[in-house]
Amino acid sequence: DMLENAIEHTNLVAGSNYLPRRMLLIFAEEYEQDTRNALAALFNIDRPVADRLNEAQAAFDAIIEKRNKRRNERAHSYMGLRSLSVLAAFRHPEEVNPIKPLQWKEFCSFLDNNFVIPNHTSVGDQYKIYEPYIEALRTFLKKDSQIQEIHEALIVGLNFEDVEYRWMTQDVV
Repeated sequence: DMLENAIEHTNLVAGSNYLPRRMLLIFAEEYEQDTRNALAALFNIDRPVADRLNEAQAAFDAIIEKRNKRRNERAHSYMGLRSLSVLAAFRHPEEVNPIKPLQWKEFCSFLDNNFVIPNHTSVGDQYKIYEPYIEALRTFLKKDSQIQEIHEALIVGLNFEDVEYRWMTQDVV
């Protein structure tokens, strides 16, 4: 119940064809300790972000395999770069970039005609590939006075200030 209340039903974690919130709640109900362990790995700030993403991805893959085997199904966990980076960024907004991979792929391809993320690239390695582009844009946005004004307007009344412009950078993309 706490997890359900903590994760709002927004387009970052739920949609008609995108169900990580729903799956996370199912995992927490059916495999409570495994889900706790996966989230603990994701939120462990003693490790590099990419390593945490890979470890959490592996843990959620193991959970869905267990669940599919038990139920004789072929369900998908929906716990990929998008959902994992969003969860990690909510927990540690000062250090993790939330990433909507399709949007970043389009942005990076616009800047670099040769941009590609090879098939089967781990979520952590994908994060590392996107990170230089994210950091370059984030640095630019933090210095632009018009963006600073927009940023300030967006956070009015919130308990969250997005000091590092990580969410703002995703919004711009």
